[in-house]
Amino acid sequence: MIPWNERLGTRVLLLAIALPLFGVLAISAGVSMVLRSALVEVARERSASTAELVNLSIRKVMVSGRSDLTQEMVKELRGMTGIEQLDVIDRDGRRAFSEELFAQDREAVKRLREEGGSHSVRRADQLVLYSPLLNGP
Repeated sequence: MIPWNERLGTRVLLLAIALPLFGVLAISAGVSMVLRSALVEVARERSASTAELVNLSIRKVMVSGRSDLTQEMVKELRGMTGIEQLDVIDRDGRRAFSEELFAQDREAVKRLREEGGSHSVRRADQLVLYSPLLNGP
């Protein structure tokens, strides 16, 4: 008598169970990756529109030339829903209104100077958006 693990019927049955199971797992992984990238894209778009509003607000206050108002505005904007952290960084990578230098922001500031325009960086579970405050009316 042939042992059960060497029978053709057993092997066909195992293959009939394993292939659909593998297919379902592969499709689930693919759908999960597509959904994750779609969610990141939506978050990126929302961040860009929020950043545009923040830019306009800060620019209007900075035109007045009063840094105290700008500091107060930044503090108030930090409390808005959808904003976890808000920093105004000068062209050298220093946080405005302090001498603190952020190594992680230096590269972003360099990229802003070279390319212009906004860009985003993913850090762990955060999406960090860098957007320049352009001079002008």
